[in-house]
This record gives sequence, C-alpha cells and structure tokens, in this order.
Amino acid sequence: DCYALLFEYYHGDKRMDDAWAMMEQMKDRNILLKPYLDLVMMEDVSRATGKELDEGPKRGGGGGGGGGGGEISDDDIGEELDESIEESMGEESMGSEGGRK
Repeated sequence: DCYALLFEYYHGDKRMDDAWAMMEQMKDRNILLKPYLDLVMMEDVSRATGKELDEGPKRGGGGGGGGGGGEISDDDIGEELDESIEESMGEESMGSEGGRK
C-alpha cells in the first residue's frame, strides 16, 4: 500500500521516473501491480518514461521456461479440495451412522 501511495503521489506530481521506480520496486518484491495501481496511471508513466509496461512481478532464476519451480497449479488446488471434501464426507457419514444404530 505504501508503494501505491508513493506511486500516486509521484504520478500526480508529474515525477514519472520516480513513479516508474516505485513500479519496479514493487515488481522486485514480487508484488502484482494491477490490484494496487490504476492502469491508466501506469500507462501514463509508461508513455512518459518511454518504457514498456509489464504488470507482473519479476521472476527470479534463469529466463522463463515452463512450470515447476514450486508453483501451484489450478489442478493441484482442485485435487487438494477434492481430497479434503472426501475426507470431510467420510468423517460425517461415519459420525451419523454411529447415531443411527
């Protein structure tokens, strides 16, 4: 939030290089820009500085490549949810059967 406030201050004060520096610092800390910074303001800063707008955080490691690296995919999350639901359903049915006998 502090970065966003500084970014907005620099933008309003027409200090576009400083605003760009705030965006870079956020990316260096792997903070997504879109949820915190206004897209129109980011585009203004990009045009004023002549630099290409990249909204994502910087990634460590060597140049891209795909997958791995400890990232969690949607499939992994779905599998975890399915397992958790199955476990919960199993516990509930065991508990309710015990009361019916």
